[in-house]
Amino acid sequence: MIGAVLALAVGCGVARAGEWGFRIGGIVVDETAADAVAARTAAQATGRQLAWERFLAREAPEAARLRRLPERELDRLIEGFEVVEEEITARRYRATLAVLFRPEAVRALFARELGPGETVEVRARFASPGEWAELRRRLAAMPIVSRVELRGVAADEARLALTLFGGATRAGSALAAAGLVLKTEGEERSLALAPSAAAEGQASD
Repeated sequence: MIGAVLALAVGCGVARAGEWGFRIGGIVVDETAADAVAARTAAQATGRQLAWERFLAREAPEAARLRRLPERELDRLIEGFEVVEEEITARRYRATLAVLFRPEAVRALFARELGPGETVEVRARFASPGEWAELRRRLAAMPIVSRVELRGVAADEARLALTLFGGATRAGSALAAAGLVLKTEGEERSLALAPSAAAEGQASD
């Protein structure tokens, strides 16, 4: 297993409970047009743009130049919509949407625009196989993580090389939002699940 690269699976499932990962929820749209179909089309276009702006502000605020993308490129980044609630009349469409982004497409865009990222080595600590699986699953669902390399593993910890868009300095808040705690101890960094996330991992044992 030494030197293996852990696959960055599509981890949207873990992100749906909160505002992190590749899902942006709470997008409110309200459009009026010649008919309901046209209004819904306009509302979805508005929703895509609003979701992308919020996603970019959260994950890569330094890339403000990406805020306005061509419609075709934005379409390539989006996996789909979730309609939380909607109201349709003859000429009006109102809804609250969640927008799901494509992990591979987003990471490819970040790599192109932000560079390959900074690689940092961390000691990932866990109390059970379930916590180890949960920690990997959460890393896979993070837009700022472009690569995870396993450099060593023991019963209760693993050495990981994480490649992070934006570098380690900005990664702490994003990791915390994903239920992961990054600590600096002397010249070493450690990574572990937050207590609530660890409980999920223990439940899967």
